[in-house]
Amino acid sequence: VAGGSAKILEDARLTPALARLMWGNAVDPITVLGEDNPAAQPFKARPLLPARLRETTTTGEMLIDVILNSEAPLARIEMRRLAGALDPIYLVTTDDNAGWGSYSGRATSLYAVRDGRLTQLQALGASGKTEPVVLVNTLKSGWKVRDTRAAHTVIEQLYRRADLHGDGFVMTFITYWFDRHSWRVAQRTARGFWEGDESWPATTMFPRARG
Repeated sequence: VAGGSAKILEDARLTPALARLMWGNAVDPITVLGEDNPAAQPFKARPLLPARLRETTTTGEMLIDVILNSEAPLARIEMRRLAGALDPIYLVTTDDNAGWGSYSGRATSLYAVRDGRLTQLQALGASGKTEPVVLVNTLKSGWKVRDTRAAHTVIEQLYRRADLHGDGFVMTFITYWFDRHSWRVAQRTARGFWEGDESWPATTMFPRARG
């Protein structure tokens, strides 16, 4: 990354085998190992440390060293070619799956190199305010890259929540897109129902990407 390196740091007690068991299943190693498993006992006295994102230069100077999510000991980083082939995007994903319920899961933040260091991408909304691009994947939420043409990327995000003002559920349809210059975001809400094992809604349900 920009002549240096970017790394995910995790608790040294997280072996590859244990990390595979936990990823997408439960944030607590005791849950996946079993309460009475001898391998789980050390985690009762000292829970796992949260994962960190660290970026350093070729000389070892630290540019970024942040805890991604205080509840997530697991994280992954992936480079993808979005928003133009010459501008790689780094997808940094944390997993805080509780092992039960339907609102915890994976959250993916998008980063790009700006002025020589990783910077979390911000999307501009219609109100003129910016917000970080964070893509959430749980039983009641999901996201999909809809379009990846050079210099034009469209990502759809869907949330389902209980209607606090009545019966049923409310769906929030969000569109993030790159308009050749910057990232944009728009959203709309409607009553409805969706879960992660169902077919993805038609693109007409999401706000239109403009520009």
